Amino acid sequence: MDKIEEKFYEIACDEVLQKTPVRSIMGKAISEAMGDKEKIVALYIKYRVKQLGEEYQDELQKRAEEFNRVEKLHRQQEWVGLKGKPRYPNDVSLFKGNAPYVKKCSLCNVSYDNSWGICIYCGKPLL
Repeated sequence: MDKIEEKFYEIACDEVLQKTPVRSIMGKAISEAMGDKEKIVALYIKYRVKQLGEEYQDELQKRAEEFNRVEKLHRQQEWVGLKGKPRYPNDVSLFKGNAPYVKKCSLCNVSYDNSWGICIYCGKPLL
């Protein structure tokens, strides 16, 4: 059991001891325990820990999505100049001779000459 799961059990136990349970979870525990008080408490803790874990995972997912969104915006701002045009040419025809890093975006279908392998418009990997 990790520290986070221990904290969830602590929260659930505190709710039982302080007699401040989540009513919907307590109702489910009562209906399944059929009046056995010890079983009611055990089921409540089990269901509450599960609910806290799901809420925690949802929050982590939201934060990861927000981080990725902000990171993508920063990447785009680094590539785009003040007038909204890319700082670097993105048309293969502008390159003379052999351009070793010319790749195509898998989403935009625009060619780039960069060695980073990321589209400056959508952030997708280049082919």
